[in-house]
Amino acid sequence: MPSRVLASGVGLALALTFAPGAFGQGRQTGAIGGAAVDSQGLSLPGVTVTVSSPSLQGTRTAVTDINGNYSLPQLPPGAYSVVFTLSGFDDVEEEATVPLGGEVGVNAVLAPAGVTEMVQVVGVIPAEIQTTETASNMV
Repeated sequence: MPSRVLASGVGLALALTFAPGAFGQGRQTGAIGGAAVDSQGLSLPGVTVTVSSPSLQGTRTAVTDINGNYSLPQLPPGAYSVVFTLSGFDDVEEEATVPLGGEVGVNAVLAPAGVTEMVQVVGVIPAEIQTTETASNMV
């Protein structure tokens, strides 16, 4: 009888130890990940990736790594706006739908921002120089 009680106790302890895994039937969130490159296909580190969605109640951001990759895990499922920004490049906005328990890939190609320069020349008109013509007959 004591061995049956001991075996039951060990069985109960094991069941309670591994029970939390049984209740996690699946992920309740999704993720967005991808890469940012320039118009030549070179990776862009330091790009700020901002996602927003009514289901998110705000925004979440990530920054691309040295290879231009980013990941935004644990996002509620739904429709998202994904904005890529980097100084010197035009912003890129994409739309994505995050599935329950899955990851959606959103990549961006950033084009260099248009260069706008204004040159303003400020100067003073020089004073009028008066000249006279003279003739000399020197021999």
